[in-house]
Amino acid sequence: MKNLTWLVSVDTNTINWTRSQDYPLSTKWNYIPNFVDLSQFSPAAGKMPTKELVVLYPRRLYEARGFWLLAKQIPHLLRRCPNLVFHFVGKADLAEEVEVKHLEKVYPGKVKWFNYPPHEMPKAYQEADITVIPTLYSEGTSLSCLEALACKNAVIATTVGGLPDLIIPGHNGMLVKPDGDAISQAIVDLVNDASLRARLAETGYQTAHAFRIEVWQDRWKVLLTKMLPSPEQARVPRAQVVVPDAGGVDWVGIKQRPHHIARQFAEQGKEVYWIDPKPERGISDADHIHILGNQDEICFSRPWVYIYYPYNYARIKDYDNARIIYDILDDVSIHDESDRIRHVPHDHTARYYADQLLKRADIVITSSSSLYDEVKKVRPDVVLVPNGISLTDFSPGSAVIADKIKKIRELHKPVIGFHGAVANWIDADLLEKVIRSRPEYQFVFIGPVSDPAAPHYLHEPNVTSIGAIQYEQVQNHIAGFDVEIIPFKLNPITRGVRPLKALETLAMHKPVISTRLPEIATWPGILFGDDAAGFASAIDAALQKKWDTTTIQKVDQFVAENTWQNAVKPLLSRMDSHREV
Repeated sequence: MKNLTWLVSVDTNTINWTRSQDYPLSTKWNYIPNFVDLSQFSPAAGKMPTKELVVLYPRRLYEARGFWLLAKQIPHLLRRCPNLVFHFVGKADLAEEVEVKHLEKVYPGKVKWFNYPPHEMPKAYQEADITVIPTLYSEGTSLSCLEALACKNAVIATTVGGLPDLIIPGHNGMLVKPDGDAISQAIVDLVNDASLRARLAETGYQTAHAFRIEVWQDRWKVLLTKMLPSPEQARVPRAQVVVPDAGGVDWVGIKQRPHHIARQFAEQGKEVYWIDPKPERGISDADHIHILGNQDEICFSRPWVYIYYPYNYARIKDYDNARIIYDILDDVSIHDESDRIRHVPHDHTARYYADQLLKRADIVITSSSSLYDEVKKVRPDVVLVPNGISLTDFSPGSAVIADKIKKIRELHKPVIGFHGAVANWIDADLLEKVIRSRPEYQFVFIGPVSDPAAPHYLHEPNVTSIGAIQYEQVQNHIAGFDVEIIPFKLNPITRGVRPLKALETLAMHKPVISTRLPEIATWPGILFGDDAAGFASAIDAALQKKWDTTTIQKVDQFVAENTWQNAVKPLLSRMDSHREV
């Protein structure tokens, strides 16, 4: 299900079950109930009342469809209501065939079993007065139920699957639990009350018109139209964008800048091929995104290759006449220590590959204005694509505080949170001093831990480390924070950082305390601390002074101006200018 773009259910029961298990996944559902063709199924013309009442079971004779619930009640029902006749219309499994033949033999003329070909099924309903849909389990919006309603039968159905989507008890039918005694009593009630039987049949007939086949067709047309391109769009080949494997960054997990940019490519109708070291194959949770493994071949010509990991320069040759987008996320010095430890030759270092990409790339983009100013000296045509925010993923109105955060809040201490990679760009010395100076606060860290110095602060008694979580759950954890902290070191790497977590936290209406990162120095809703004492004091101030209406409006306006949709517009425009005629 996670690999599909759309899901269609004929009943709301399945959709609601999915909501209870995985709400983000459930948003893919479309509800299109089954139909009845009123040109085929209609009341019998000129049907005359008789002393006998026909009870119809119009479906396959087997356990799941409730055959045994009804069959075992027949002796009892015929003793109470001798004017009943039972019609079983459908194929039977072996045990059920033996039983229905036995009933025919014991109650000749009162129990009949036969088959009609599909085009003659209307006759089965037109001969009946009461139709029983005694489903035990596994049911959508039953075609048999709809056909019975359309033929003006009084319907008895069980509270299983999609049947409650069709039957409102006492209004257009009777709805009972899947129990033989309950079904038996409903039949007796209808036999003894002709006016009830007639009223349910009439309102059921009206209900059937809401499920006519023309409505069903229109619903499918609306859904399919969303998925199919217009004739004009279909004539324009979609651009293909390849995102090579970047040293173990997979599609499922923490969503970083490349994930968001890939989603923007896809939302603009480009076909994105994400090379994943651990692929979940198929289409991901966004239209036009395909997850492939390293062994899969990309065979089309002139793809865009989106590179943010400098070492992937060596992979350009794998693609036919590729056009390159080089995304500079951080200062290249972030790779220096790793190259030194691994004794990488000069012409295989990140710096070497970055220099080659700056020369070779068709488009160069940067994640921050600081990086933009630096790169512009070498590539005057560099494009600024700052980190943005997805407002559908971070909305205080839709967030529900995560259970783990609720448990922490039971300590009745302010919750000071951090979400993201706990890596070596965190100022461990500053953070350790802040945590120790505020034992009355509970510090919570959410994200994978790789910082060698992390034990110095994560093992403090007022610290909880939750580890990595699904991207879809991030907003629910931030919702339980009182304050978010960004205690980054100040160095050549972090001076170009425009942290996603800052935008995500502001979107959730939570204040941010940070070291003085140049990229966020003027943002609303952020306080700064230059040392441990100043950082701790800024946390105190944020807890004591809640945001007023004016601050919230400023933050909301700022966040709305910094969406991913707005951020990537210059890049998409530059890509369009490269389009071949």
